[in-house]
Amino acid sequence: MARKSRVNSLRKKSDDLALVAYCGLYCGDCFWHTGKVGRLAGELSKEIRSSGYDQYARYVSRFPTGSGLKNFSRFQDVLTVMQVPGCTKTCRKGGCDPKCGFRQCCRAHGYDGCWQCERFEKCPSLAALKPIHGDGHLKNLRAIRSRGPAAFALGPRYWAKKRVAASATRMRVRTLDRESC
Repeated sequence: MARKSRVNSLRKKSDDLALVAYCGLYCGDCFWHTGKVGRLAGELSKEIRSSGYDQYARYVSRFPTGSGLKNFSRFQDVLTVMQVPGCTKTCRKGGCDPKCGFRQCCRAHGYDGCWQCERFEKCPSLAALKPIHGDGHLKNLRAIRSRGPAAFALGPRYWAKKRVAASATRMRVRTLDRESC
């Protein structure tokens, strides 16, 4: 019990909300925000060029055993697109879509997030997230409503139709807790 109170005393409400998007997603889980996929695409693209694999792929694609590499240049184009930097800011600081309807609606109603709206379960705007996130954002909103943003931020959370394990946030809080002993 004493552990939780020490950890909670180290965190402020603004810290709890920093990576929690208005719609119930978590910026720390987002491909665009973390940049991990983009960095890896860049590393792969660089390795392909420096190793000469692109020339190798063009050559062996003429043979039956290399026929799967016929569209290798298209793959390289996709890698290039994936390297475009995404969000450099969190949702709350204007990242992602600058014209985000969720952010605008919450701010207009004075909400910290959609979880404070009594109608979020039936909100037609939130349905726009379904193709990628399934009902994960709704599960997240329910969790935030019941546990609060701080507990939600520690995980588990949902992203892209799957449950996301505890993030570095949880590890950071545990480290702070150990250091304060």
